[in-house]
Amino acid sequence: MIIKSKKLCSYVRILFIILSCFLLAATKGYAQGQKAEAFQQKTKSSLFEGMTLGVDLVGPIMYKASDSGDFQASLQANIKGKYFPAVELGYGKAQKEYDDEKVSYAAKAPFVRVGCDMNILRNKHDDYLLLVGMRYGLTSFDFDTTPLDVAEDVVPETMSEKCSLHWIELVFGVDAKVWGPLHMGWSFRYRKRMSVSECQNKPLYAPGYGKADNGSQFMALYTIGIHI
Repeated sequence: MIIKSKKLCSYVRILFIILSCFLLAATKGYAQGQKAEAFQQKTKSSLFEGMTLGVDLVGPIMYKASDSGDFQASLQANIKGKYFPAVELGYGKAQKEYDDEKVSYAAKAPFVRVGCDMNILRNKHDDYLLLVGMRYGLTSFDFDTTPLDVAEDVVPETMSEKCSLHWIELVFGVDAKVWGPLHMGWSFRYRKRMSVSECQNKPLYAPGYGKADNGSQFMALYTIGIHI
């Protein structure tokens, strides 16, 4: 009787081991399946990681300081944390006297820039981004030129003309997540004028570009954005 009990215990022990191995294998297979599915879902969802809507603060400050500047907003998509296609729309205006040119100059018009940045940091999902990129810019605007070096008894004549200007920009920027969806960052731009239409008077300021008589120039933007 004792021998039979021992055999029964042995059978139960063997059966328990077999069932344990089976359950362990099934659990491990299920966990691996869940991980694979989660990874696939993460890969799919991380292709598009949202957009950032931002506004520049430098342009309004420049307008207050020098009577010429740009007001602009930007919309930038996040593709896999690496590529950031962007559209920048704005409105530029100038109303100032240029002593060197001896004219009073006025211009205002919208402008657009399109392009893409690339995050060059190794960790693509850090709270900080280090960006390099390029933009293509375009504006078409009316401007008024009034001469200042006229005799006192002569009424200066204002000439109105239309102009278009195209340019490209090389971009180097830094973006940081400050809190929740709030982002802030600097963007340094090297602008190179590609073409400008011929006018009787040369345009002195172009919305979105800056000093239109400069073939190239540097500019900095400071953007506050919300990630959506």
